[in-house]
Amino acid sequence: EVVNESNESYSLAISADVEEGDRPLYDKLTVIVRGEEDKYSGPLCGLQKINLGSFPAESTRSLHMTLTLPVDAGNELQELAVRLKFHLYQVQGEPPGSGGEAPPNPVVPSYPGQPEEPPADEDNPGSYADPELPVTGTQLDLLLPLGLILFLIGLLILGSAKKEQKK
Repeated sequence: EVVNESNESYSLAISADVEEGDRPLYDKLTVIVRGEEDKYSGPLCGLQKINLGSFPAESTRSLHMTLTLPVDAGNELQELAVRLKFHLYQVQGEPPGSGGEAPPNPVVPSYPGQPEEPPADEDNPGSYADPELPVTGTQLDLLLPLGLILFLIGLLILGSAKKEQKK
């Protein structure tokens, strides 16, 4: 539970670090941080400067953290231990879409329509003005039948060599 006893609202962020222990275990652990909505869900090692949102003056909010080890974790993690340190700190500005309160007058972007065609570059063939792909793989038409013929000749030689051995 986070209690803001001050007269000003503020934003908080959270990070996690290994204080001591085994790094492979830390890398496998997953965490879910929830407030009124999910704030973060993913690997514990990715919990770095995650904004928890805005906390209004004289308010109380609950935060829940769930730490799990995936079921596909192997036996190599048995008997490993890790001590974690969680850092909870105040951030100056809140990035957009970080889970805080909605802005008072949100601006909705207008539909820009169809994008313009890029300008033609007549000095450089293959530019946007000439979107055709280059012709590649043209020698395969000759190499495939030639390889098949050589393969069949090899089979004939092997067959005739076996007949010579039987005689």
